[in-house]
Amino acid sequence: MGVQAGAAILRAMTRSTMRNGEARNIGVVAALAAAVALAVLALSSGGGSSATLSRARSASPAPAAAPSAGPVAGSVSEHSFSSPALARRTLYDIYLPPGYRAEAAHGRRFPVLYLLHTPDPVPLSALRQRGIAARADELIRAGGIRPLILVVPLGTTTAYGGDTEWTNSPAGPFDSYLLDAVRFIDGHYATRADRRDRGLAGWSMGGYGAVNLALRHLGMFSLAESFSGYFTQTPTGPYAGASPAELAAASPSATVPRLARQIRRLGLRAWLFQGTEDDVSATDTRAFAQELAAAGGNVTVDVVPGRHNWGLWTNGIPGMLRLADRTFRFGPR
Repeated sequence: MGVQAGAAILRAMTRSTMRNGEARNIGVVAALAAAVALAVLALSSGGGSSATLSRARSASPAPAAAPSAGPVAGSVSEHSFSSPALARRTLYDIYLPPGYRAEAAHGRRFPVLYLLHTPDPVPLSALRQRGIAARADELIRAGGIRPLILVVPLGTTTAYGGDTEWTNSPAGPFDSYLLDAVRFIDGHYATRADRRDRGLAGWSMGGYGAVNLALRHLGMFSLAESFSGYFTQTPTGPYAGASPAELAAASPSATVPRLARQIRRLGLRAWLFQGTEDDVSATDTRAFAQELAAAGGNVTVDVVPGRHNWGLWTNGIPGMLRLADRTFRFGPR
């Protein structure tokens, strides 16, 4: 009897046992199968040398096939840094794209999109539960966007119901805090530390902040993406009791005309996204878009069905990431 014939007997015995459901006889069958295998080895070795049998007994089984790797994903984590403006440590959450560490070790640098939250801050929730990190992973894997870094700086205050307006106001120096965050991220991560590869996006108060801060710091940001943002400051929250001049200084609609020369020279891309039943008037948004375009900005307005909430904003996440990629790739004009 040859080795192949013995192996065939072994397979047949095993299949027969399992087909008949005779689990109680598996041990007997296994013993018989082992005897057959040993006999086969002895016959095939020309008399059954002890060396052949020893090798058969001690041979290790073939390793099991490794499970197939799942889709490669980026990482989301939370850290802290010391903000000179706030004179305290504060948190930030960061998404690093798939392969970040290996690529950074080889000298690659990545563009950065800063995400500004609402008065009710949910940084990790925004990246994870709101699906921003997952959408970024999907688009990167599909080749729809290049790898980028996403940062959510935590700008909170115990006053004014958490309303900071992302400005330097009685709520605190949150405009200056954002610049602290940018400097820290550029100093500790593999970023492309220039305006062409740095942008802002945000929701509600953060949408206002994205546009307002991009205008105030045109030398640092080339992109502003506003979800349900507003463009005229009101005497409420930290601006309660503010003078008309103070309100104008904090209103993008009032600052655009005097910045026109700088906007035309540097370029600024803006995306204004809102719902048909939003807290913000679509008429006011379109009027601001026309004003910014007249000053040299590259502006897109999208008004889609929905209210002032994450049900609306989540639908815009893929568009937010694609526009950021196009801006970082080709420039803000």
